[in-house]
Amino acid sequence: MNRWLPAALTLGSLFLVGTGSAYAQGSQSVQAKIPTAFKVGRATLPAGEYRVKYDPAEAQGVLTVRSADGHHEASS
Repeated sequence: MNRWLPAALTLGSLFLVGTGSAYAQGSQSVQAKIPTAFKVGRATLPAGEYRVKYDPAEAQGVLTVRSADGHHEASS
């Protein structure tokens, strides 16, 4: 039984390191300057600077688009 303990500890450590790095890649965002009005879902947003965010922990498969000034927002 003692010879399996180091192998079990090593595998357990690798598992914990792997799950930690998977969660570290959760939220992602991009900033963009959009020159024309555009649609996100059913909303039409005016031209301007926007941040596009994807956060699977918040809402799986949903992109959120928010203007830099915070006045406009839509999700799809």
